[in-house]
Amino acid sequence: MAKYLKGQELGKTIFVNFLVLSVAVILVLLAAIGLFFPKKNPIVGLDKLNETYDERKYGPRDKDIFNISKERLQVEDKGKGLYQRFQKQMLMAKDPNLGHANRPNSSVKDEMIKDGKFIYKAQYNIDDKGRRKTKKHIEKQSFVALFGGEFVFGKGLNDDQTLSSMIEKYSTKHNAYNYGLIGAGTNHMLAMVKSKDFKGEIQQSEGVWVYVYDDNHLRRTIGANEYLDEYPDAPWYVLDGDEVLRIGSMKGRNALIKWAYDFANRFDLKVPPFVSVEHVKLTCELVEDSKEKFLKNFPNSKYVVLFHPLGEKNLPSKDYNYRGGLKDCLKSKTIEYLEYNKLYTDTPLGKKDELFIDYTEYPSMKGNEELAKKIVEALEGNAPKE
Repeated sequence: MAKYLKGQELGKTIFVNFLVLSVAVILVLLAAIGLFFPKKNPIVGLDKLNETYDERKYGPRDKDIFNISKERLQVEDKGKGLYQRFQKQMLMAKDPNLGHANRPNSSVKDEMIKDGKFIYKAQYNIDDKGRRKTKKHIEKQSFVALFGGEFVFGKGLNDDQTLSSMIEKYSTKHNAYNYGLIGAGTNHMLAMVKSKDFKGEIQQSEGVWVYVYDDNHLRRTIGANEYLDEYPDAPWYVLDGDEVLRIGSMKGRNALIKWAYDFANRFDLKVPPFVSVEHVKLTCELVEDSKEKFLKNFPNSKYVVLFHPLGEKNLPSKDYNYRGGLKDCLKSKTIEYLEYNKLYTDTPLGKKDELFIDYTEYPSMKGNEELAKKIVEALEGNAPKE
């Protein structure tokens, strides 16, 4: 019996030592990864190339926003090359529902410079409801409320050059409202539609909700690792059968998942590695829930998904046609969508390049103008007058 107990004790000791040794090895490996493969942390696109967070300058509430807004394209010695000056942390505020939102009553500059010359100089003005300001002309009978990411917000453009301002310019029936949000996905849209008092913000009683879809929204909606660092507080939705459930924010996932995502970011890996049927289904269900909630508040209105002409991306998918899958799902739910894939190639303009902002994937004022005409024609049944 004594030998048995000694053997048992020896076994426990060996197991504990093995466990301690394993933990030590893992910690050493993690330290080595952190040393030799540091987490990518681009220079902040601020006024000074080496500027760091200063609580006295920005205030303690903006520290997290500052840390997630370290945005830069490329900087070469002595200011040559392509770089950006954009104090995104001054544009965005923490939001308990959306994770981040446009800061009400703010005004922020965004400039892109190439070899000492401006690619664009934009100023973003946000109203008291957190919307990008739209240049209004006259009061009209209906509304168009646009939601999307950078394409709707108008990255690189002034207020009067955005898609909403172009719709406002050409529409005879609709006033346009810009609910665009940089970094947004379908998950942000549902969270916004569920929480905002649109009736208190939109003057007209009926109109159209237009969700401007971009393939990147799929990766944003599922909380892929390339977006988790920048938008950790984004809404996290999952499917329980066909029911959409919100279970907090993206950063609320367990520590093992967060570690795996952090590891993947160091090596430019994609987690999850592919867009799947389940991801498309989740996105489609979020769209349907958004539609139902919107129409509950505006029963005599329409809900439309617009596939942006620049929004088609080559996401990792194992040859799965995720965009086609999403359109099929929308059809099955009788959700109307618009698509103008060739708009920016088959254009009456002399130069296709005029439809883009140089060195970016974003539409120029001309690009928004061409798309706005198509939207107005679809909504009002006739081509807008020049």
